[in-house]
Formats: sequence, C-alpha cells, structure tokens
Amino acid sequence: MKSLFTALLSAGLSSSVLAADFSDTTLAYRYGSGFTEPARAHDIAKNILTLTHLDSGKTGIHFLSLEGRYSDRYDPAKNSTDGATEYLFNYRYQLPAGRVLDTPLAFGPVHDIALMAGVDLTTKDTLFAPKKRAWVFGPVLKFDVPGFLDIGLLYYKERNHKGIPFTPRPDTEFDGTWMLNAMWGIPFRLGPTSAVFQGLFNRLGEKGEDFNYQPTAGETLLRTSVLFDVGLSFGLAKRQFMAGIGYEWWKNKYGTPSGVGTHTKTPTLNFEMHF
Repeated sequence: MKSLFTALLSAGLSSSVLAADFSDTTLAYRYGSGFTEPARAHDIAKNILTLTHLDSGKTGIHFLSLEGRYSDRYDPAKNSTDGATEYLFNYRYQLPAGRVLDTPLAFGPVHDIALMAGVDLTTKDTLFAPKKRAWVFGPVLKFDVPGFLDIGLLYYKERNHKGIPFTPRPDTEFDGTWMLNAMWGIPFRLGPTSAVFQGLFNRLGEKGEDFNYQPTAGETLLRTSVLFDVGLSFGLAKRQFMAGIGYEWWKNKYGTPSGVGTHTKTPTLNFEMHF
C-alpha cells in the first residue's frame, strides 16, 4: 500500500504546516534490482514511477497516488517474454480531531488524533491478473516529533482476483483483519546538507483463506529511505528535488506463506521532484 508518508515527508511538512491550507504534487522514481514475486525464483528489477498529490485544508488531509511498476523479464507479462506492468491507485483521507474541535486531542507525546480512511486499487498484466480492491479505516495517533510520526491501528478488507486457469475461487473476498501502520519522516542535517529519514511500516494480520482455500499468512512490510536536498546545488528551491537511497523488506508478500519469492529484501535508488 502506497502511504501518505511519502507525500508528507517529501513536501517537508510538519504538523504546524498541515494545520493550514497546503498542496503539493510530486513525481517520484525508485529503482531496485532485488524485488521478488511469489513463485518467481529469480530476483526482479523494477522501475517505479509515482505521481502523488497532497492537499490539506478545512475538510482534512487528502492524498492521491497513481503508481506504475515496470518489471524486467523475470516477472513477465501474460503470453510475453517482456516484463509485466502493474498499476496502483491509492486514496487516503485523514480527519484530525483538531479540525473538528478546533483544539487537538493532545496527551503525552501525542499532539493529535485523526481518523483515516482509504481505498487501494491494483491491476497487473501477468497470468495471475490480480485486481485488488481494498479499503482501510481506523484511528491514527499523531506524535509530536520533528517532522512527523503517525501510528494507526486500522481495519483492512480486501477483494482480489486470480486469473490462472482452474483456480478454485478466482474471485476471493478475504476476511477482514487488522493492520498496524506506522509512517514517519524525520528531518536532519548532514554537514551543510539538509536531509530526511522517512519510512513506512505495515503489519497485516492473517486474512482467512486464499484463492485455493489455503490459509493466508500475516505479512510485514518495511519501506524506508534517506533523501538529501540535492536540488539546492542546482539553484532549485528548498526540497524541490530530493535524492537518496532506500530499502524494502517485505515478508509473506500479499499474505502468501513463506516460500519461493515471498520475501523481498532490496536496496533502492530514490528520486523525488516537487511541483
């Protein structure tokens, strides 16, 4: 799931900025050569382009993302030796208590509480032909740190498709389950250069039986990166162009029990341009 954290961090937003009207549009690119897919024995290189838009106003915080993931030949498209293409659309909405009550619900290290809701839509041109439709809903604690740290306990519900012939139930509505979601972005300086440490962590519970009436596994995703404000060296505005390195660790991918291709561990190159 593409999270709100990328747009929040890349825009350099603190909680005080998000209290006011704000919008940011970002074009991001990342590359890694060690991605995996269940049942694929070989590591997969992927080029990933993401267009995001974030706006914060009186109605709350809105985030939209359209992502294209382009695999190499080790993750082929259906009836082809060329790499597959996967598209993901995500929408997230946060309504902080401070927007409704005019006063944040603060206690201890928490500066406000929000309700978050969203939908995820995914399609891919492989033989599997997934068509993921999922939604999430739940409370989020917003911590008082430099940058931001959000931790939410969400309800997750998914429906998906498997196009491989003779699948027992090709269209499966999975059981609802819980998701522990954390996203953060901590700005810092390295000598004269400003930088940010950002990340996403999801722990998703088991979601019942899969397309073949087999039990699913709980899955864990960690996606993190350190980005540097390299655009300043080219005369660009602050945080207009960011570049750095990242890492993705994804166990039991898509809820698939441990096996071939179910555990991703790959470094990535990351770039972001803001408009």
